Amino acid sequence: MARQIVVEIIGDSTKFTKATDAATKSAGGFSAKTAAIMGAVSGVVQSATTRIIDSVLDYGGELLALGPKLEAMDAKAKTVFGDSLGMVQEWAAGNANAMGLTARAAVGLATNMGDLLVPMGFTRDEAAGMSEQVIGLSGALSEWSGGTRTAAEVADILQKGMLGERDALKSLGISITEADVAAQLAADGNDKLTGSALAQAKAQATLTLYMAKTKDAQDAYAAGTAKGIRSQHELQASFDEVTESLASGVAPILEAVTGWLADNLPGAIRSAQRGFQVIQPYIMAVADAVGSVIGVLMQVANVVIPVVGNVLGAFVTLWRTEFEVVSNVVGAVIGVIKNVINTVIRGWNSLRFTVPSVDLGPLGKVGGFSIGTPNIRYLHSGGVVPGTPGSDVPAILQAGETVLPAGKGGTTTVNIYGPVYGDDIDDLTRRIASRLQFAG
Repeated sequence: MARQIVVEIIGDSTKFTKATDAATKSAGGFSAKTAAIMGAVSGVVQSATTRIIDSVLDYGGELLALGPKLEAMDAKAKTVFGDSLGMVQEWAAGNANAMGLTARAAVGLATNMGDLLVPMGFTRDEAAGMSEQVIGLSGALSEWSGGTRTAAEVADILQKGMLGERDALKSLGISITEADVAAQLAADGNDKLTGSALAQAKAQATLTLYMAKTKDAQDAYAAGTAKGIRSQHELQASFDEVTESLASGVAPILEAVTGWLADNLPGAIRSAQRGFQVIQPYIMAVADAVGSVIGVLMQVANVVIPVVGNVLGAFVTLWRTEFEVVSNVVGAVIGVIKNVINTVIRGWNSLRFTVPSVDLGPLGKVGGFSIGTPNIRYLHSGGVVPGTPGSDVPAILQAGETVLPAGKGGTTTVNIYGPVYGDDIDDLTRRIASRLQFAG
């Protein structure tokens, strides 16, 4: 039986083409990413610059707006408290920062409270004393709330409670009903009053209830148990004092600068626009030149990459031809080795040994016969069966083997895709050896 092994190496240069395409895309991707990064950096710088400018402008605008507010607040305090203003200012200087307020802001809150009390008929001196109590209690309750309420927010709630709006007091842990106020009026001996006198008495009774129902908060505030919140309040007050100082000292300068910008900035912007219009054509010309250079480079790449691909394709084809030659040589070598082995096996199998005859007397003769060597299985040689062509010759076959007519060879094709390296040759040799069959 004849069997032919054909090894076909199919070169595949698509990987190189894909690699070059990937390289081109990577270059384009790198360019795009670089542009994106530059755009992002530019955006960050522009955003940061814009924020700084906006912050400066906002802060400047805040200072400009705060300056007149402070002036108006000072004027209002002087009007509400009159000659008692000094007393309120002295109290604020010693207590405001612990409440997270500047002295000026504390005076402003006290002024709002006094502006409520004076129309009730309280003297300015009485209004000043009661206002200090209410605003001072605001600081204690703010701290008692864990800092969730500012002193200004608490003062607003307490002020509304003085007018009979008591629902919000519960958010501060204070519960005061109309019956409570009536009971306090009776205890103070003021339950028979009418008109403005009754209004004053109710305000005083409400303040008395405030102080009675918040004793724990006041004691904790006096002891300074909430040190963390107190520190935060004092720090905030320090920042606000700086802002107030800037508003008072810098506001006139900012007003002058703003006026100058309003007069001159529009003209400067128009001049810059005209200048840009002059240089714009030159900028566009440079951009066009850069674009042309990039286009030429891309054209060169489009020519070079296919040429390199063709060279490597030719190399793969040459390698396939050379490998076919090597494969045939290997097959021939294997055939020679196989024939040598078969010759040795046949010689061994044909060996015969004669056992000599021995006369044992009464027992007769022993021996006198021949034996052969143990039969060793040998390799099928394949190729042409010896003898006269067309004549019948005996053959020993193994199960599963096929006998083909003369001139009809069996063919097994092993396809190896892609470039072939040393490991592939070794693997191919093993495949060829696996085709060899044994017969007994």
